[in-house]
Parts: sequence; structure tokens; C-alpha cells
Amino acid sequence: EFITAIQQDIIDRVRQSQPAWSAVELQPELLRLRNSYRTTVMPDFSTSQARLTYALAYHPFHSMMAYEVLSQSSHLLPIPEDGHLTVTALGAGPGAEVLALIRVLTQRVSPLQSIRLLLIDKEPGWKGTRQTTIEKTARRWWQGNLEIDHITADLGTESGREQMLEAVKQSQIVLAQAILSEIRIGNESVNLLANLVTVFPSDALLVLADFSAMDGLANWVTELDHHPTMRTVAATQQKFPMPMSVGDAAELFANQDGLRQRRQVSVTARMYSRPEWKPPVVAV
Repeated sequence: EFITAIQQDIIDRVRQSQPAWSAVELQPELLRLRNSYRTTVMPDFSTSQARLTYALAYHPFHSMMAYEVLSQSSHLLPIPEDGHLTVTALGAGPGAEVLALIRVLTQRVSPLQSIRLLLIDKEPGWKGTRQTTIEKTARRWWQGNLEIDHITADLGTESGREQMLEAVKQSQIVLAQAILSEIRIGNESVNLLANLVTVFPSDALLVLADFSAMDGLANWVTELDHHPTMRTVAATQQKFPMPMSVGDAAELFANQDGLRQRRQVSVTARMYSRPEWKPPVVAV
């Protein structure tokens, strides 16, 4: 239901401007995306076709897996007493982690009055996609005040990292998906995240997740876990079964050119805080 809702909202939006549109048209773009992911060169999302393909083929499943991971750790999520929460997403893309977080918060946490989202990505074109994936789909579960700031910044550059550190100073939760494997700046990736933790409030959490065994991730995670400014408060590594797409979105995965859907995906996730933060005690 979660995946179908996301895919259908995206398809409905496309067909408002292109009534005869079919997901079959995106098959060549999906093949290009998959070939790109098999290399160390990250996909180019500068075109609307590439973003739409990713939004239908990857985003709904990433949203589901982020939801499962965050649900397991919902007791650790810092919720301010005043009912106002600020969340930053690094490499936000179409907003999978944010969408999952909103659903977890509405299901498992006391009612929130407002959420401020700081969405940072180097591709400005994602802003239009998020109007559907967050502003519309999230309203299926939550009707509170939603404030969204779209920030264009390349975290692989010094100026982009400075923008990020400024943005997270008031954040209670920072979501980062594949940030270590996609920012190709060597050990600076680890130092970047360590510096980030020293900037945001002491009771905030950094949620670091990756949806595949990408190059170097295990070594980065080990180094982060031993970094003096950071403390691992939760960790998970498991394989998730992948439900199949239904309806119109299933056309994207016609059994040709190797476009069949995967049956399972590995997920590695860590939640970090400052060493002095004490997570809430809960019954096991």
C-alpha cells in the first residue's frame, strides 16, 4: 500500500500534463540508470526523464526500507516538547527518507504540530518532484504544518559543505542516504559527518543509511564508529524482501533488457549522536 500510493501519486501528476503517457517509455532510461549504478560514476539526474525514472523505480522502495529502519529505532527519535521538529536530509533526492520519517512519526510518536524540512541536494530539479513525493503523498498520513526549504548545494565541494553545516545547526534529526559512497572525497566524507555532529544540538541524531553494499561502505562505517566525536546508538544490517510494483508502474519492469525487479535488497543503517547524549531507556 505504501509503495503503490507513492507510485500512483507520481503517475497521476505526470498524466495531468501527458494524458497518454506510459511507464514503458522510461525503460531505456532505467537501463541507463542501472548501468550507471554498476560503476563508480553516479547517475546524472539533470534531465526530467532520469528523475522520473528514479522516482518510480527506486524512490518508493527506498521509502519503504527507510520506513522499516526508522520504525525499528522510533524510540530513539528526539521529539521536542513544543511539538515543532526540524529535519535535514542530505542528498535528499525525491525525499524517500523524509517521507518515511513523516509516516513513522505520525504512527508512533505523540502528535506533532509542525515539521520544518531542510532538503539539500546538488540537483535543483528534484524540487518539482518533491511537490508530489512529499507535499502530496505525506498528506495521506499527516495534516500538520509542513515547511520545506529546498537548498541546492554540492556536498562534494567546500562551499556546499559550509552551506550544509549552517543548515543543520537547529536540526533535531539529520537523514543521510548513501552520503559516504556518493561523495567521492576520500576520508573527508568521514570528517564531514563527524563535523556535522559537533554542529547540531547535543540531543539530535544523524541517521546514516545505505541500500546496497556500495564500495568502501564497511570501512567508512567502522571508522565512523570509532570517531571520538560520535557515538553509535543503534545499528542494523539486514536484507529486505522487495514487493513487486503493481498497476501502471509495473510496465516499467517488463522482462526485457534485464529490467526485472530485484527480489531483495541489503540495508546498512547507523544512528549516530554526540558521545554525551543518553538515549531514552525503553523495555526490550
